[in-house]
Amino acid sequence: MQSETDGIAVESDQTNEFHGLVNGCPRTIPQQPYTIVTEITKFLCKLQILCCSKFKGCSRQLICVTIVHLYLLMILAHTIFYILELGFGYASVGRDASIGTLKDIVYNSRYTFMVLKSAIIMVSFRMRSCSILAVAENVVKELYIWPVDTRRTVSRVTLTLVCILLIFALSWEVMEFIRWETEFLETWMLPVTLSMIGQKIPLWRLLAAWYTLATPINILMNVCMIYYASIVLSIYLSWKSVNRLIKRQGKQYIFDGFEADWERLRNLAESADDTFAICVFVAWVADIACAVGYLGSVVIYGGGRPIEQAYTILGLFIHAIWNPACYLIPCILFHEEMAQTQRLVISATQNGDQPERYNGSFQDMILHSSLILQKVAYRPEAFTAWKFFFVTRNMILTISTVLVSYALVLVQLVGRKQDVQGVVNLINEKMNYSGSF
Repeated sequence: MQSETDGIAVESDQTNEFHGLVNGCPRTIPQQPYTIVTEITKFLCKLQILCCSKFKGCSRQLICVTIVHLYLLMILAHTIFYILELGFGYASVGRDASIGTLKDIVYNSRYTFMVLKSAIIMVSFRMRSCSILAVAENVVKELYIWPVDTRRTVSRVTLTLVCILLIFALSWEVMEFIRWETEFLETWMLPVTLSMIGQKIPLWRLLAAWYTLATPINILMNVCMIYYASIVLSIYLSWKSVNRLIKRQGKQYIFDGFEADWERLRNLAESADDTFAICVFVAWVADIACAVGYLGSVVIYGGGRPIEQAYTILGLFIHAIWNPACYLIPCILFHEEMAQTQRLVISATQNGDQPERYNGSFQDMILHSSLILQKVAYRPEAFTAWKFFFVTRNMILTISTVLVSYALVLVQLVGRKQDVQGVVNLINEKMNYSGSF
């Protein structure tokens, strides 16, 4: 890594001082002045979503940790209960069920993917706490190697995403409540049937369980995905700084400090991918399923009342555009920056001139160039979704294709259903007309 002569503001050794590892896991959070990655890591650790070592502390703190663990167990119990309730609802529906009952069951099926997504991601974060903390520690180290603008950009983008997330979450809950179009007290006392126990309960009890369990875990789950996006964004901006050095110094940097920076950032990206790949895959599958569900509601049942139209469109926007964009766009930017690195290295090494400060013969330089080109060309250059596929620009095309194809199929099915219903109505009219004589 080059020093001040390369135009890079390098922090002192004291700034980059971190605590060591205990049994392969970080004992504490990196003690840095401030980075958004560090702050979110501390936040997740306080909520016991990330917990690496056995807790040792006073009895009051132990009670708090116990309460948090019980809350997480209640969240998992809520997920299981919701899936069982939906399953019993499907099983209890007969052929004589009303259209409204079928519509409600299909309408609520999309939430199954939401609660499953939340539970799997939270459990994954908990089980991979050691790896996540290690990746976060290395990312914070990397942020303090490059210019301070890198940290500022990551902080601003992350805080903006969290603020928009909270606005969407609040809007979602408000629309969910007012779409009943009844008075406040009347809405809260509406009877709701639980298929699992075969009894009716007031709506306020169901909403109390939903707002205290489902809503917080959905927000925390999205915060975890924004946390992943901030880590990928940090790696992307660090790689962008490497590309700036290549453009500025050319061969001199490629033969001097590029290989060390390449290996460090490449290993960091691979570690982040191995740690978060399952979360990306689960989030992508669940968001696509929810988006298809909202799209199906619009096509099959229509938008309904204005408040239902706004509620459905907001849900479709969140799951089809907003959520995937939060954690996929940084990965796509990283892939584009890696491709640019390859182009810059190839372009710089094609020039046969030997750098001024290169210690070696011309043949050594040619061999060194070949090794660098092989290293850059044949290493993986993109994040993955649980190793099933690379997260590149093709993901946007894939999501669009799935949604458009599903919409076209639904439109055709609805059109055929309407045509058949029209023929049936015409036959009934003819029979009634003949019977009148």
